Amino acid sequence: MFSLKSNLFVSMLVEAKDYARKINLRRSHPPNSEMNPRELSRMLSELRLAREHAQLMNVMHRNRIL
Repeated sequence: MFSLKSNLFVSMLVEAKDYARKINLRRSHPPNSEMNPRELSRMLSELRLAREHAQLMNVMHRNRIL
């Protein structure tokens, strides 16, 4: 009974260490904020439009609408 509790505890410690390592890695490398916000919003809008176009083309191809 004690070994089962010990094994569960050790496995939880390993998972906690992995999670803490990921959090610390994310904190040590903050996202790059040097980009102009207008340029970022322009790029995001272009990506959104490209996704919508690709979805439309997929629907047209799937339904054989020409």
